[in-house]
Amino acid sequence: MRVRLTRSAMPAELTAALQPGEQVLAAVPAAGQVLAVSRFGLWIVEDGGAARIDWHLVSKARLAEGELQITVADEIARWPDGTVLLRDRAPRTLHPERMNRLTDVVHQRVRASVAASRHLAWSGAGGWVVLRRVAGRDGLTTQLRLDPGADPTAAGFADAVAAVVDMLWPPAVPRPGGADGWEA
Repeated sequence: MRVRLTRSAMPAELTAALQPGEQVLAAVPAAGQVLAVSRFGLWIVEDGGAARIDWHLVSKARLAEGELQITVADEIARWPDGTVLLRDRAPRTLHPERMNRLTDVVHQRVRASVAASRHLAWSGAGGWVVLRRVAGRDGLTTQLRLDPGADPTAAGFADAVAAVVDMLWPPAVPRPGGADGWEA
């Protein structure tokens, strides 16, 4: 039997955790959980609680054979220029009871959050340099998703990352760092 989640049937843990003005765009039951999406992230309701995974921290989202596999990154450091260093967690597999608008929104939101990206190979380091949009904020954020085992302090790596950011940054988008927080 399939259960349809309506707004009034949303779990109380989810409705209590939503930020003011945050609306659920889609939701679906999923093997003892409820998965829901808002403009800010993917919500997982389980074990009496609700936790949101922000879109700019979802490294990958893949749908195959009725399973939604997501890879989430943790912020491990921030360089003085504002670059956020991330390490991916192990992928997590979610089991929605049915494919609906939720899986489409997950893919759309993850893709839309990435403005540009390029892999940077580096001896002893390496990773994906990513310009991301963060829901609820203007502008772009620079992220460095480190390769497994990468050492972000490797000689010359930070300068190489900055050069890739310079190549990727759209000319019409202000950059963080000016007197008002943005450069012209």
